[in-house]
Amino acid sequence: MSAKDLSKALYLILLLSFSVGAQTSSELHRQYPLTSTIESFGVRPEAIATVFYGEDGQAVEVLIRPRLLYANDASGKEIPYKVFEELLNEFAPAARRGKLCNEIDTESGRNHYVHQTYENVSIYSLIHNRGAANATASMAQIRWERIHCSTAAK
Repeated sequence: MSAKDLSKALYLILLLSFSVGAQTSSELHRQYPLTSTIESFGVRPEAIATVFYGEDGQAVEVLIRPRLLYANDASGKEIPYKVFEELLNEFAPAARRGKLCNEIDTESGRNHYVHQTYENVSIYSLIHNRGAANATASMAQIRWERIHCSTAAK
């Protein structure tokens, strides 16, 4: 074995011995206090909603994501579109959104990056195969805020 091969082997051994995993839940709980301004809910077997609250206790933002967002299997990273629509309507009911001011749908392959702005809420979502029978979604951000609409969306 040459000196060059030996130094590579030692470097590899050192690198492997210093590898560290991510922190566990209990480690994070010991290090940081819990807060009442953020909560996560298992809203469906395939989805989690994380809710951020304002000082008055009202929800100001909701993030909806697949439960298995970080799974190796792609099927766990998306929510069936029907379930996704149900969750949007539960967290941002149509009657509370106000009129639609603007909608932008940017398409890239099967992905649709959709930003809808209503009078009382803005919704940003990532939808896959929008309009198709096999449509899914992988995230939504619902942000409650008062928005001045100069004209309604067409």
